[in-house]
Amino acid sequence: FGKPELEFLKNFIMKEEGKDDYRAIRTFAVPGQDPSSPSTVMLIGVTPFSARSRQLTARAVYEAEPTALVLQLCREEMGRQLVMPAEHRFAVANYQRSFACTNPHRTTLFYHHIYTINDDMIAMQWMAGLAYHAAWDEFLQLPDHDTLPRVLCLGDVYSSKLDEVLHKQGKAGLEAVPTLSARGKQLARGLIASANSGHKVVLGVVESNLLGAVTTWLERAGARLVAVSDASDIDAGRESIAADVQLGLDADLSSREAWASQASVALGFGKRRLGTFLNKRGMELLDLRRQRLSKTTRVKDLVRHREPRKQWAAAALWGGSGSTPGPGALLAPETGMAFQEELLEVPNDYLREAGMSRFAEPLWELLSRRGGALETEDPTELEWWLAGATESEDASRHSETSFSESSWAE
Repeated sequence: FGKPELEFLKNFIMKEEGKDDYRAIRTFAVPGQDPSSPSTVMLIGVTPFSARSRQLTARAVYEAEPTALVLQLCREEMGRQLVMPAEHRFAVANYQRSFACTNPHRTTLFYHHIYTINDDMIAMQWMAGLAYHAAWDEFLQLPDHDTLPRVLCLGDVYSSKLDEVLHKQGKAGLEAVPTLSARGKQLARGLIASANSGHKVVLGVVESNLLGAVTTWLERAGARLVAVSDASDIDAGRESIAADVQLGLDADLSSREAWASQASVALGFGKRRLGTFLNKRGMELLDLRRQRLSKTTRVKDLVRHREPRKQWAAAALWGGSGSTPGPGALLAPETGMAFQEELLEVPNDYLREAGMSRFAEPLWELLSRRGGALETEDPTELEWWLAGATESEDASRHSETSFSESSWAE
């Protein structure tokens, strides 16, 4: 590696280390339906691979005790980020690193070192987003509220839409201002909709590069910034998460009575999706799946080797267009989620249990059918659903059914 590459790597590491230490916590007072009794919306800025971010989000959930948690995820990522146990993600990453060290490409020593470094960076992607997993895990352990049931909101834009932007515009498209603004507006919808539904403490966990966009849209919706701190302030005791939450609850927003109606106009309520919401039933079902995967999955059930694709060079020359003839040409293709240049895969059975990859939509449909999840554009429908006024047809039948006897165990 030359000097420019080393400088790039050094700057990247310095940026990653310092990113979650710069005003990572922002607290807002939101008028809601009654400006004389505002709600608190607290934003936690995180970075994808930071252990400090994981500790901060878990601590924020424990101290703030929110009744609504908004994560920068979507329903397409629900299986990988919430159902797949964290220890399984570490196991897959470690297995991928170990496999890469065996020189599967059969290259010279020089190129083997380069491949190993690149494969290590790719393996790190399994640990991306563990801050959301830490917040979700801590949120499940909070005691139930007296009158208001807890709700989880997955408030980000669909990952498939972001993949389209990445394919058409590259990484620069994901970091462009229009993309960041659209994601910030979508997250703000989930935050404000949760506050308007009666939740007095709403905690949002977003990436630090989206803090500015989310802050802008919250202020356009009538929220007032009341406190700003960073991770070092919390660690050193200079700031208190619980005290910041109380600042938002005690704020005087009587002069912002008109902002409650303007929030729906600014954020497009009734025209755009508010987010993906999960109630207590939905969260319990996801947690049961996670526990079952954690208890019953072995490493060989988690990672499987694939046979490398055979290159039939001569057959390709004579075969013309279409599939290349040759031994194995008519065999059914592999169905698992391939990685490590299609030499390893997560088996199809595990993907089905976790609701990952192409099984994300069936998992969502099952949650929705059981009355545990909702996607809507109408805030009134959300309020009725959170209050338990709209139940699924078979919700009463499944509510009293033990896990071992339910269709989740099939």
